[in-house]
Amino acid sequence: MYNQVLELRTELEDKRGLSFTNINLSGPYTLKEDYIKALEYARRSLELREEIGFRTGISRSLAVMGNCQVNLGNYNVGLPLLKRSLAIATETGSVDELSAVYRSLAKCYEKMGNYRLALGYQKSWEHILDSLFTVDQNKQLANTQTFYETEKKEKLIIE
Repeated sequence: MYNQVLELRTELEDKRGLSFTNINLSGPYTLKEDYIKALEYARRSLELREEIGFRTGISRSLAVMGNCQVNLGNYNVGLPLLKRSLAIATETGSVDELSAVYRSLAKCYEKMGNYRLALGYQKSWEHILDSLFTVDQNKQLANTQTFYETEKKEKLIIE
């Protein structure tokens, strides 16, 4: 299906859509541990995202490329990609991207044997997860409160 979408978006010259399709195509190859093929799609995505100035997407593409390089054992290539991804995610304030790249950096440093830095990035990742969990809980609480207040008003109207 992704290949069909890729063809269609190519015909339409939909660069943003193509960037998403390419990064999505990298996922199955990553799962199959075909990091070379995953890198190919992530690079295409990065090129498109840089061309259209899609900063959050650039961060995601760099992170995928960094993870692939780390999984191939190319830490000297993967680590700078992950750090560049972190800088952009920090700049854009994308919590999802920050979460993903912190986790990736923790894994990278762990594989490199630098457990002090791995732990620091792991803690940053956990902090973001806690924040996201708290935001989600607050939204659920607000929704429940709204539902309760609506029910209460509807009962008063009926009476």
